[in-house]
Formats: sequence, C-alpha cells, structure tokens
Amino acid sequence: MLIHVWATWCEPCTAELDDLAAFMRGPSFAGLAERGLRLVTVSEDVRAVDLARYLERHTPPFPVLLDTLGDTSARFALRGLPGTVVIDARGEVVARMLGPQDWRSEAFVARLEGFLGE
Repeated sequence: MLIHVWATWCEPCTAELDDLAAFMRGPSFAGLAERGLRLVTVSEDVRAVDLARYLERHTPPFPVLLDTLGDTSARFALRGLPGTVVIDARGEVVARMLGPQDWRSEAFVARLEGFLGE
C-alpha cells in the first residue's frame, strides 16, 4: 500500500499530483496493481472546504481522504509535504519518501516493484 500525503496549499504537492494521476492511468501502475499495489492519498488541509474546491477543479483517479489534524504525517513520521509511505502486506512501514517523487520514471517504478517482491 502507498499512502501519499499532501495538501492543496503546498505547491510542490499539487504540481506532483498531475504526475501521480498520469502514473495511475498508465500501464506501469496497472501492472503493479495486478500484483497487489494499492494507493490512497491523504490531504492534510486544515479546512475541508479547501479540499472540496480543489476537487471541484480536478478529478484525480485515486481516493483522497482528509486529515485536518495532520495525524497521518505524525503517525508515519513524515517531516514535510508531500510525503509517501510504503506499507507491506504485514502492515509494516518499509519506506518513507519525502518530497515530490518522479512517479513515471523507470527507477521509481522499479523501486515499487522491489517492495512488492518482499
């Protein structure tokens, strides 16, 4: 499972979401999903209305949850946004990735494949 944490007020976060959406719509994610990879995003906006306005203008192909208290970042020891946590089948955190990721790069996809092989 990938848990991607972001916020609408975070410019690097919203810029990255286009790449994340393209990744989700592409063949690389389809292959990873067949092997069990799941992704959920968590917006840490303080006001639900900010997320609602963002979602009125954008239609992401992934679930977006709202955490107005920042509990997700605290729970997974993320020290900034955006951040991504990889959780294995046993529910253990196996990786934390801070900052924007290059979701469509071969190296990033290979890294995700490696997590699925564990």
